[in-house]
Amino acid sequence: MFAPLRQPAFFKSFTLESGGYGIVWNEDIDISECELWKHGVTPKADADLNSTDRDQGHFIPL
Repeated sequence: MFAPLRQPAFFKSFTLESGGYGIVWNEDIDISECELWKHGVTPKADADLNSTDRDQGHFIPL
């Protein structure tokens, strides 16, 4: 179900749930803020992130 998230264009196509309680890609894929907080990982070391990545807080769910 989460395989499409490996495609950069799809991964970047999310929207925020009303109130900021999660992120949504489509009807099948949504992740709560709690799930991201507990299980999210950064895609690379903070030193390697460009300012856009760091400012936008990009995470990749496990």
